[in-house]
Amino acid sequence: AFQKGLAVNPNHAYAWSGLGETLSMAGKDEEAEKCFLKAISIMPENPWLHYVLGIHGLKTGKASSAVEALSRAVSLRPPLPTAYHLLGSAYMRQGNGKEAERAFGKALSMLPRDSKIHSVVHVEMGKLYLRAGKVKEAKEEWLIALRFDPNDDEAKALLQREAQGSQARNP
Repeated sequence: AFQKGLAVNPNHAYAWSGLGETLSMAGKDEEAEKCFLKAISIMPENPWLHYVLGIHGLKTGKASSAVEALSRAVSLRPPLPTAYHLLGSAYMRQGNGKEAERAFGKALSMLPRDSKIHSVVHVEMGKLYLRAGKVKEAKEEWLIALRFDPNDDEAKALLQREAQGSQARNP
């Protein structure tokens, strides 16, 4: 469908992006990236297109590319809170905890208070704190995640795993 649309209008950025997503899901990552870049060349000021390229970078293990694309996404209007969340994840993969924490904080400040993505971001913040050896802060983040989404299985599992690890360290 996207290819037919592009045959009619080869300058349709969203069709290029859609084709890229389809190729990405099919495991054709290099072709997908070319489509995302083509979409961006048509609409360089569109934050969503940079966001999608950032997602692709995370999916393919290219944290630096993801940081670049997501940084561009958050610099444009309207800013995307989910782009800040993924930017934090990309920084985490690079081992840049300070920037990850800043990006996660920005995502949380932009999201509506009732948004379930708060849970996802708090889970990621907890992982960041755990990596830094801040176990207490990690647990606090996971508890906050559960306040936003009491059914968040990942937050529950992380709390349980940390409780078991704590018991093993302090019998």
